[in-house]
Amino acid sequence: MKKDQLESLLRAPVEAAIPRPGFETRIQALSREPFEAKKKSRSWIAIPAFAAITLGLVLSRPNDKPAPAIVVAPAIVVAPAPVVEEKDEPLGFIEDTALYREIVAVKSDAEKTISFLSRSLPSLSLTKKKK
Repeated sequence: MKKDQLESLLRAPVEAAIPRPGFETRIQALSREPFEAKKKSRSWIAIPAFAAITLGLVLSRPNDKPAPAIVVAPAIVVAPAPVVEEKDEPLGFIEDTALYREIVAVKSDAEKTISFLSRSLPSLSLTKKKK
C-alpha cells in the first residue's frame, strides 16, 4: 500500500455501522449523542443542615436551674499494692517460629522507615529510643 492510498483511507469519513439489536444498540446510540452535563439539585442538603444547627443550639443552651450543692464525702486513701518485679523467663523456643521472624522483620522495617524520614526530613523532630 502506498503512502497516498493509506492517507486517503485514513482521511475518509467513517461510515456509520448498523447497530445490532439489544444492549449494543443502546450503547452505540448513546455514543452518537453529544454529552450534556446535568446539574444535580442539592437542595436536600438544607434540611439536614438546618436540623443539625437547630439541635446544636438546643443542646448548647445553658440551663436556667442553679447547680445543686456538691456534697463532699470524706476521702478514702488506698495504699497501692507493692510492686513485684516479675522475672522474664527465656523464651528460646519462640525464636524458631514464623511469628517471631515476622516481629523481627516489622521492627527492622520500622527502623529503616524512621531512618529514611530523619534523613529526608531533617526538620522533623524524632526522638530515638535509648537502648
